[in-house]
Amino acid sequence: MLAAGEDPDLDLTDEDFTLDPAAALLATIELDTDLGEFTAPPEPAGGQDDVVEGLGGPASTGPGDIPSYVRPRREALALAVSYARDGRTVTPGYCLRESRQYFNVAALYAAAKLSLAGAQELGVAHRVAITSDAVARIPRGAIVYWTGPLSQYGHIAPSLGDGMVLSTDWPRGRYGKVRADVLAAAWGYTEMAWAPTVNDVRVWRPNAQKAASTPLISRVLTALADDRPAKAQALLERLAEDGDGDRPREAKRAARKLLLAFDLNDDIADLRAEISDLQTRRNALRRNGGQSLRNLKVA
Repeated sequence: MLAAGEDPDLDLTDEDFTLDPAAALLATIELDTDLGEFTAPPEPAGGQDDVVEGLGGPASTGPGDIPSYVRPRREALALAVSYARDGRTVTPGYCLRESRQYFNVAALYAAAKLSLAGAQELGVAHRVAITSDAVARIPRGAIVYWTGPLSQYGHIAPSLGDGMVLSTDWPRGRYGKVRADVLAAAWGYTEMAWAPTVNDVRVWRPNAQKAASTPLISRVLTALADDRPAKAQALLERLAEDGDGDRPREAKRAARKLLLAFDLNDDIADLRAEISDLQTRRNALRRNGGQSLRNLKVA
């Protein structure tokens, strides 16, 4: 999984981490309340999983643009918060179904852990240390995943910002606002991650106004100037796919040419390594041959 700073698409400011306005007045449910059970929900079994919702629906899009059928994150979070505020009930163990339906995403995986695996395969999952400071930096509207040895299926919930999530079964059979690290400790999860996707569909991006403020080509040039070729190459791949600026087609062509240059540079480096290896082996053979000849003369 990606660590902080490894994703060239991740350009965040403090605004991305603030608590969602819809959740500001929603009480945070702590462990010392008497509102019900706070143990981990039962594992999905006997049809109690997301498969029964029906696979298919809109095709998955991977980490690309947010599809038109996806409910905007502000509306999705407002919907989730309304469930908690109104005391709506939920079948225990249906965390994936609820989380994807907030965003109007179709069923695909049978459990949260598999949806996380999909995000990992797409290269958009971000590892999070289970500490208060780390969870406070999970972006508002992103999808949070928990896994651990005690759970075969894991858990999933949308981030409300400021370290909070809107989780099913907090308390059991209800929706509740809780800190992500508190939930992890209560349910025995040992690993946490967040991703912009649920069921391989992107539902989150950083605030649009920030993305427009820094042209992609400028970020490429900055990465090259800072001697960060890996980041520059990742940005170029995005530029070759999406274009940038007033002349996106020209930007795409230029990015593809630069990517070819990166590939050629890698090929040259490989050839140099092979030549160096051959020279080393040749010198070793010469030394060994000379030693054998001297031994023969002595004999």
